Amino acid sequence: MHFALCILLVLHRPAEAGSLKIALIGLDGADWKVLDPLIRAGRLPAIASLLESGARGRMIASLPLLSPLIWTTMATGRTADEHGVLDFVGFDENGQRRPVSSYDRKCRALWNIYSERDRSVGVYGYWATWPAEEVRGEIASNILFENLPLLHEMAPPDLGLLAHPAQLAKQVTFKLVDINEVSRMSGMTADECGRALAASPVSSTGIAQLARVLQTTHALFDLSIARLRAGQPDLFMVYFEGPDIVSHVFHSEKGRDVIARYYELMDAQIAAYRRALSPDTLLIVCSDHGFLLAGEQGGEGDPADFYAGAASYHRRYGIFLASGPGVTPATADVSPLDIAPTLLAASGLPVASDLPGRIAPIFREAPRVSRVPTFETTPLARIKPAGPSGDSIENLRALGYILSPSPTFAVNLGRVLLEKGDLTGAEKVITEAVELDPRRPSTLYDLLDLRRQQGDHAGIIDAARRFARLPGPPRPDVVIAAVHSAIETQGPDAASAILDEIGGDGPSPLRSLARAVIIGAQGKPAEAVQAMRAACEADPSLTRFAVPELVAAAIAWNPQRGLEALDKLTAADSSVLVTTCRARLLAAAGRPREALPLFEAALDEIPDSVDLMIEAAQARFTTGDFAGARLLFERAIARDPRSNAALLGAGAAAAATGDDRAAIGYIEIADFSASPEALNALALSYNRIGNRVRARQLLRASLELKNDQPGIREMLRKMEAE
Repeated sequence: MHFALCILLVLHRPAEAGSLKIALIGLDGADWKVLDPLIRAGRLPAIASLLESGARGRMIASLPLLSPLIWTTMATGRTADEHGVLDFVGFDENGQRRPVSSYDRKCRALWNIYSERDRSVGVYGYWATWPAEEVRGEIASNILFENLPLLHEMAPPDLGLLAHPAQLAKQVTFKLVDINEVSRMSGMTADECGRALAASPVSSTGIAQLARVLQTTHALFDLSIARLRAGQPDLFMVYFEGPDIVSHVFHSEKGRDVIARYYELMDAQIAAYRRALSPDTLLIVCSDHGFLLAGEQGGEGDPADFYAGAASYHRRYGIFLASGPGVTPATADVSPLDIAPTLLAASGLPVASDLPGRIAPIFREAPRVSRVPTFETTPLARIKPAGPSGDSIENLRALGYILSPSPTFAVNLGRVLLEKGDLTGAEKVITEAVELDPRRPSTLYDLLDLRRQQGDHAGIIDAARRFARLPGPPRPDVVIAAVHSAIETQGPDAASAILDEIGGDGPSPLRSLARAVIIGAQGKPAEAVQAMRAACEADPSLTRFAVPELVAAAIAWNPQRGLEALDKLTAADSSVLVTTCRARLLAAAGRPREALPLFEAALDEIPDSVDLMIEAAQARFTTGDFAGARLLFERAIARDPRSNAALLGAGAAAAATGDDRAAIGYIEIADFSASPEALNALALSYNRIGNRVRARQLLRASLELKNDQPGIREMLRKMEAE
């Protein structure tokens, strides 16, 4: 009986991480800011159900926020400079543009890795899967769904590029546009939708884009759910572009209902996938990036004016949701680099040591992980694309992802290298991109950012001069950056000369704002604050550039008066920028308890900001919450192990809670020689562990830096008297 019971328990033991099947549903551009209100309203029951028992977090992406790059990073576990997918398009040997392809990818993706280890795969609509590779299972490439009207006229050789096996393409159902569904989604009458489509059937209007999205969404769902029900593979991946497209097309306040209705369709499809999945499945629902809501700062021009550069409306923070056996309800922020290692570990497959990502902390018990040095032990078999796909190119162009002919590959590579901190590589790529297209603003912004990271003030001024030669009005952020660099290296008078050179012709509110920055540097912060207010009142669009400058001047003058000025300029503004600046002024005014919730609200919006972590930690420390401060300082150290402020803060917080060895460990790593507070905290900890010689040395050094410390002087006197 005992033996039989043991067998029964083994047979019915729930699956655990390390033996799971995988299902990944990709929703391009999905954002918790959009989903959460719909969840609270009961409009997304499937996602709400997953959240009840699943792990939730943000997908924190790196720039550039472009879908092919990020989804390929998820599939490979490698950054874009390594996996090779750096744009929406590629070029054949004749220089003809074609959609980015699997041929452009230089390393193995999850479907290759699973197939090579005798695991089955089913991949549907995923970025850069055309031409479809030979796998142990099937791939329906992303380009398959761009060619729906022509699909059943194609010859078998062409189908072989679109899907593996080739006959899978024949199972895609192409349906004519359902005018009634377009009507329900858009809020327009069926007659209005019909007339709009008849007038412009191509993907250049909102209704045409919506109709195309619905067509491809249904075709992709119908194929993938049918194949899933026919037999679940070990790895199931399906990707929907629709959330991103409807967010671009219907970005205005009036369009939010359209976006909400599309998410309701997605939620119903997620529910169907979930019913079809076996119980031993880890289900991941994620996006590559978020999306700026109407009224939020960011983006250039109208997001529905697709030639303006659609990616500028993307937000770094997408969604991540995990549910399944062994998953613990928790908050788990991840990066795209973490997806591949997490899925491999959950499946019981080895994880390559050369993958930089981590296994997401979503499991009650961490899976046992075996390691191999790399997956790239043999060349990857790649299929060369036959030629350009006109429909795909035109759809991308309509969405604003392909602008005028320009070195976008180099631009994107330069940004990837900047994000990785590879300044040497970025220098080579970005300067070459500037030479290729010296009039492209995004390239010049990368050059400016490169010079900023290098601490090259002369280079910042040179980049600003390049901007000044472009058509159009001066860019406020560029002008202010150059003025600061000139002040730093040459002084306020030289900064005035630089402003005359790059600030445009004649008097303007921007020139007044930049002049106010110079006035502040001349030691006249009160006058600077008043001048900044006047500039913003003359041109309210300057407010977001002026606010940080106003705060810096007000802290040097009178933080309380700065708060009054800020409130007058931004009374109805609850943006992260204004929230952060208000918190900084409150902290400087000696009101840390009021500053703390504002810092934490801003940190919730920008969860990877080391500066905000440190500022929130400092506010906690000042209010006496030393343990809470230490947690935030340590979170900052995890993001940036070299952050001197975080190391010093963590040391001070550890000392304040009596953890002297931790305090010594943190502060000794940092550069503490110029901080009396750090020297005092370190001395206190050394004294408590019995090293009084070192403690006395540190207190003397502190008093040399800051003589007016009667308490420290008394402490030193007592130590020396012992």
